[in-house]
Parts: sequence; C-alpha cells; structure tokens
Amino acid sequence: MIHELMIDPEAVDEAIGEWVEIYNDSDDVLNLTQHRLADADKDDTVIEESWSGSLEVQPGDYLVICANDNYFDNGGADCHGSFHYETWGSGFAMSNKGDEVFLLTPSGALLDSVSYGAVFSIPGVAMGLDDRAISTGENDYASNWCEQDRMMKSGDEGTPDRYQCSSDQKGQMCCEAMRGCQCWQVKDFHEDMDRPAKSRRKVWVACFHRNRRNAASG
Repeated sequence: MIHELMIDPEAVDEAIGEWVEIYNDSDDVLNLTQHRLADADKDDTVIEESWSGSLEVQPGDYLVICANDNYFDNGGADCHGSFHYETWGSGFAMSNKGDEVFLLTPSGALLDSVSYGAVFSIPGVAMGLDDRAISTGENDYASNWCEQDRMMKSGDEGTPDRYQCSSDQKGQMCCEAMRGCQCWQVKDFHEDMDRPAKSRRKVWVACFHRNRRNAASG
C-alpha cells in the first residue's frame, strides 16, 4: 500500500527529490519487480530496482521508490528502487496541484491508489499515512494523512523507510514512538554521518514504526 509521499521537495529539485514509500501490510513477501507507478492521465513507468533483489519487501516492512536513488543527491532518502521522472508522460511525477499515484502490477492490475488535491501537502514536507489508518481503504482519505516532522539530510522533512537515532550502547534503542504520525526524534545524526566512518562518535541503530519490528545495525 502507498504509505508516504514526498510530492514537493524544497531543498532539492523535484526531478531528484520526489519519492513514494510502499508499506507491505500483508502476510506475504511482495516482489515489486516490473511493477509500475502511474497516474490517471499520461504517467506510467516501470519501477527499477536499485540493486539485485531490492524490490522484495517483507511483511510489515517498507520500500522507498525515488526519482533519484542516490541518498546524497536526493535529499536523504534511502531508496530501494527508482522511477523515471518525467512531467509530460513516458515517466512519472507528482503534481503539486493535485494528482494520483497508482501502484500497478506488471500486467496493469491496480494494487493501490491515492488521489490528492492542491492543498494536500506543503513544500519541503512529506505526507505520511497515520499509523492508526493502515489500509488501502483508509489511505483514500486525506484526513488520514499528516505532515512528517523528521528532518532529512537536506533539510526537508520526511520519514522514508526508517528512522535513525543514536545509541551510546550498541543495539540499545534510543527512539521513543509518539502518537499518530509524529516521528522519533533525531539528534546529531546528519552531523555525525557527514564525518568519515572511523571518526563517528556514536553507534547508530535503525528504528522503525511502532507496528514494525525494531532492528539494530552497526
């Protein structure tokens, strides 16, 4: 299901900063290889994997599809796949004035869709589905979407795929979930990640949504 949208990035150009987050709310592993992003008009493009097997998404897990899958160029989104950005057809782009996002199978069957109007989002802030409204039916309602408040590397705000936080002890979670769409607090992450790996001051762990398994890395 479509779970979060960066429609109007401000810190980077839309051609490299737009992204769509997919959440697997089923009990099965999903493979989005050769699936497509489209709208109701002229947009329609195949999702390209960022590495071999990157478009497989586990139950309860997330997958981010980006106009540009380079973290350092796209504003700070960790991407699993990419789409060809094009505003006049033969690709996919999200209009700031209202649009549709269709997730299609390789044969063109509709898996999920979201439609939004001109006042749905604001520049530089991703819109995410409230975690109390996780379903392909509930994401049809604009009232179930809200602004995401985690600062990304570029300065825009969004929560693509996972949340990063610091831990003074390896594997110890320092994130605390908040209600609704409010996201975990991040302290010094981007400053530290800009340092060479050997000189980073803290161990970083990956923290996920409340309805998702926590996992540590590093």
